[in-house]
Amino acid sequence: QMELVLQHYQAMLDTLLPALCAVVRTMSESGDMRFFCLRMVSEATQQCLMDPGLYGTPATSTAERQVGLATDAIDNLMTSHVLPMVPQLLRDEDPMPLYGLKLLGGLLEVNPGYVRAVEALGLAPQFFDFLSLEHSNNNVHNIRLCRQIMAAGAMPIQDLVAMQVADKVAAVLEYATQNSVEPFLEPVLELCHAIVQRDAREVEAGRSDGALMAVLLEQSGVFLELCARPDAASSTAAAVCLLDMVNMYPQQCAPWLMAAESLAAVTAALQGDASAGSPAP
Repeated sequence: QMELVLQHYQAMLDTLLPALCAVVRTMSESGDMRFFCLRMVSEATQQCLMDPGLYGTPATSTAERQVGLATDAIDNLMTSHVLPMVPQLLRDEDPMPLYGLKLLGGLLEVNPGYVRAVEALGLAPQFFDFLSLEHSNNNVHNIRLCRQIMAAGAMPIQDLVAMQVADKVAAVLEYATQNSVEPFLEPVLELCHAIVQRDAREVEAGRSDGALMAVLLEQSGVFLELCARPDAASSTAAAVCLLDMVNMYPQQCAPWLMAAESLAAVTAALQGDASAGSPAP
């Protein structure tokens, strides 16, 4: 009955959702009770965040952020009740961390301004640690969180290099490509692009030697292969990554890009799927 949740948003935001958060934080409650409460918090807050009438619309390059009827109430719920319970959720038993990441990821997608609050809680390094192929929290929601943190540009480039962020992302990209893990492809490619853009800005400012991008350059063949995919989102994300790297390092990219194998991949991308009758996006 989500329409009732939105219709009675004030009672939800001021009373019910804070009470549910309190149950989630109470470790003496049963695991099932805490999980069901967390799931309700996650689904209800996501609906409120995505409703432009309630939370407004995010700022863009051409327009300022527009506030909604319940912007202040939603922000109060997030800062007073939701964010304080996230560190505990990430240490909890499955599936609590998954819903914690989903809840936080939804918030940052709608309002990237919360990246500062996440970093203040010391959570950002954890999200990059989760990128390990063996980690149970390596999921789509965590990848999207990492992209938002990378795009915000607050974490020092030296810390990102020390945590081997680019190496972990490259490993996830390679694994998702080789094993056709479709749900991972678009978000991990978007994360790659955020890394490339961030490193490019830092190189131009003299604060980076391009170490992050250099790791992704080693995956150029994977990006090129993905450019020929019929899926518009994945092929476009791969193409913009490749384009930025070639623009940044044309001399380094030229030898492999002009090699016969690479040119064959470019040709395949231009020709597209013959059965579809059109080139890849």
